[in-house]
Amino acid sequence: MITKSKLTAIIIFSSAFTLLSQAQNPAASSNHPAPAHKQTKRTAAPSIETQIREMRQDLQHQIDTLNEKLAAKDAKIEALQVQNQAAQQTATTTAVKVSTVDTAIQQNSTAVNSLQASVTDLREKDVAVVSSVQQVQQSQEKLQKSLDEPVALHYKGILITPGGFIAGESIWRQRAMNDDIYTAFNTTPYKNSGEAYTSEWVPSARATRLSTLFSGKVPFGTLNGFFESDFLSAGTTSNNLQSNSYTLRVRQAWAQAVDGHVKFTAGQMWTLMTEDKKSTDAGTELAPLIFDQNLHVGDTYLRQAGFRLQDSITPKLTLAVALENSQYQFSVSNASPNFFFGNAGRLVV
Repeated sequence: MITKSKLTAIIIFSSAFTLLSQAQNPAASSNHPAPAHKQTKRTAAPSIETQIREMRQDLQHQIDTLNEKLAAKDAKIEALQVQNQAAQQTATTTAVKVSTVDTAIQQNSTAVNSLQASVTDLREKDVAVVSSVQQVQQSQEKLQKSLDEPVALHYKGILITPGGFIAGESIWRQRAMNDDIYTAFNTTPYKNSGEAYTSEWVPSARATRLSTLFSGKVPFGTLNGFFESDFLSAGTTSNNLQSNSYTLRVRQAWAQAVDGHVKFTAGQMWTLMTEDKKSTDAGTELAPLIFDQNLHVGDTYLRQAGFRLQDSITPKLTLAVALENSQYQFSVSNASPNFFFGNAGRLVV
């Protein structure tokens, strides 16, 4: 690439060469006239002026060419600069757009995360709402069932829980004992008796049982009262000759005071020695699953008046003590009517 300093040097050299040629030509023409044969040779060869002119033309042509090349290169440089500026502007615009896109992506990511969190919250709330609706429905069903099928009746602050069942039972004996649904084993006939060769079938509803539990709140705790009865009594004036006229029998009748985990029960109840379903609570006796109301050997089934105090120390440990009425059955052959203990009776439980 030819710079401007080089062009200036060429122009100065050309001007100096022109001045030198002008200074040499007048002196040569005035002081030393040239011979004829030499002048003929000069006319044949190009003169210095012609050479200088040609050199000037050649230099001028080169200078013009260089100027054109320089102009073209300057134009290219300017075009490149313009392109570079345009590219820089494009890059800047692109960077701004990329930054804008990044910002938009970040905003979109934040919005998506927020939307996902909202969806998760909505799902959790939906689950909670569904659970609440189910609980409300269950509560409504329980309330409706308690209204349609109440377990207990409320009367002036007292909770009355009726109970019992209707029994329709029968028993067949190969040897007649003249007994009802319960079996008095001491009346088993011997072989010399006509009843030993006579069978009996006894249908009965005397085991039908009625019970009621009364419960109420008091300042120190709860007061309970329980009454239970059936028709398996044996009154002296009752019989089953023409009609079933047996009397109503009291099975249990007791009152109970509850203070926290301490219970005090008084009245007619099953003995403390009877096995219970829950702790030593009265009214939860575990009776053998058989309809014979005389129960069986191995089960302590004494039912009598008594007083019971129990303390449920833990759910699995209860201490209880009872004061109960003594019972006896004693018989003597050929006893006198004024025998001290009296005659034997039929035990019916």
